[in-house]
Amino acid sequence: MQLAPGELEAALEAVWRGEQALVPVVRAHSEGEPKLIAEGCERQVPMSLEVERQGRRWLERRLVVRSLRQAQAAEAALRARVATAQAQVEALNQCGRGRKRFADVRAIRQAAHEVVQRYGVEDCLWLRFHQESTTHTVRAYRGRAARVEEECQAKVEVRVDEPALETAVRRLGWRVYGTNQPREQLSLAQAVLAYRNEYQVERSPGDSKGVRCLCDPCMCSAMIMPQG
Repeated sequence: MQLAPGELEAALEAVWRGEQALVPVVRAHSEGEPKLIAEGCERQVPMSLEVERQGRRWLERRLVVRSLRQAQAAEAALRARVATAQAQVEALNQCGRGRKRFADVRAIRQAAHEVVQRYGVEDCLWLRFHQESTTHTVRAYRGRAARVEEECQAKVEVRVDEPALETAVRRLGWRVYGTNQPREQLSLAQAVLAYRNEYQVERSPGDSKGVRCLCDPCMCSAMIMPQG
């Protein structure tokens, strides 16, 4: 199942504005202190379904959870992609043997956009293009008069858009779980721990995005919404 457009964004905005507190999810260890593995909050969404011409209505709990380890790994990967893309865009300005020289802005703009799109960091880098021209004198040679020639070279200035990067980092590691079990029988922390301990069909080799699975015995339906 997919979430309604903007549902996850609305939930995260409430968290970032401080309107929604996060519940810690702690995993106990046989040795050492319990470890904080996730944090999240929940929302209730009215649901309806027609079964044998009879309408059924219920409230589904949507558990919005952020895995700390996954968020850290995703952040490291994102920052690495940003750094690599920035270096490759800056290399477009270099001249020399074996390097392409861009004479107009349109060509270097296309090359730079191809780089940032390849690494999926279009929103994290700020690009500015300009064109430089230089003149040099060519001496007379074999009957040709001396002359002044003008050479044009397009260049790109690139830097990290820090506010955009931090916004992207905040969105990493979030998942949404859905269940119709009441809170008294299944808390947010219990649902996350139960799901992590169950067989997860989306981890199988096949393409199973959007598959809805029922986790026996808690019978909580889990919707996994990859981010980033």
